[in-house]
Amino acid sequence: MRCFNFGEKWRKIQDSIKKNTAIYAIAFLFILIVLIGNLDLSIDKTIYSLFGVVLGSLITSFTTISSSTQNREHQLRLAAIDKRLEVHQKAYSIWTQMRKKYHNSDQMDSFKNDFQQFWDNNCLYLAPKARKAIWDGYHDALECSFLIEERSTIKGDVSRTREINDRLFENSKKIKLVGEAITNGVELPAINEELELPGENVEASQK
Repeated sequence: MRCFNFGEKWRKIQDSIKKNTAIYAIAFLFILIVLIGNLDLSIDKTIYSLFGVVLGSLITSFTTISSSTQNREHQLRLAAIDKRLEVHQKAYSIWTQMRKKYHNSDQMDSFKNDFQQFWDNNCLYLAPKARKAIWDGYHDALECSFLIEERSTIKGDVSRTREINDRLFENSKKIKLVGEAITNGVELPAINEELELPGENVEASQK
């Protein structure tokens, strides 16, 4: 059972109040002007007009600030989308290298540094599913490399060889799916949704 986090809820309410203070102030002044207009109060017309001027100024200022904020957020989203496309393209390249190199332990050893450097510099820009897929795929590839090396040293052990071959086959299928997760991370429909806001079958070689 999830516990009700009152502190978190209260912080969200406070953030909402801070973000919408201008709206609340404008609404309050508008209601006040309407009430004054409907009540038979002896208020100087100049003061009444002043309320209207203040309200109009607040509305204009709020519209300008809101538009500026939306434009700034829109530019940040565009920059993030460009970076995301770039990083997913790099991830696709890393994936193709992974598929080619895990059959050779020496090549896989040199690939470790390339992958780690890519991961450290780019992982946060990857879509969540792509991030998980390439991380899991990398460790599946490492396991494949170890298993292939082990298989080369146990000739004659039919049972263990069969186990290794089965494991290699399963891992190769999972590694293949990494490419799909990467391409799905930059599908145009997903990008368009954000803008609306202001291959090869790899199987283990048999010996």
